[in-house]
Amino acid sequence: MKPPASLARMCACLVLLFAGAASAAPAAEARFRRGDANADGQVDLGDAVQILNYLFASAAISCVDAADTNDDGQSDIGDPIGLLNYLFVQGSAPPAPGPSECGADPTDDRLTCEAYPPCATGPPGVTRIDGPPGDPADAHRRPIHGWGDRR
Repeated sequence: MKPPASLARMCACLVLLFAGAASAAPAAEARFRRGDANADGQVDLGDAVQILNYLFASAAISCVDAADTNDDGQSDIGDPIGLLNYLFVQGSAPPAPGPSECGADPTDDRLTCEAYPPCATGPPGVTRIDGPPGDPADAHRRPIHGWGDRR
């Protein structure tokens, strides 16, 4: 026995409705710092070197949007040159989200940002591996002093 045509049409409409709703949901935009091509949380000479390695030596970059330092939607030689100008000869800062703040790319382009850990974990250089601040379990721990902290 064949189902009524109205039932088949209703099923087809439901399938299209749910398929459209699933594809219409916007993807979360990746947050990154423009210019931080090596994703270490800082914009420095290492980032220009990373971009050059990406362009000419097939090195991987997990967030190509961060390496697009002039935000022209392309990954090219202008990116490391612009970054070096910013770092060493007072050139203009990379556009939004900029080198010091985490944010999404305001420009619609085809570049992607698969992963950028510094903006996923909180402020730069802060990663807690123990309990929350003031945790009684921290009472026995002493600070560890680095190279520049000689007393």
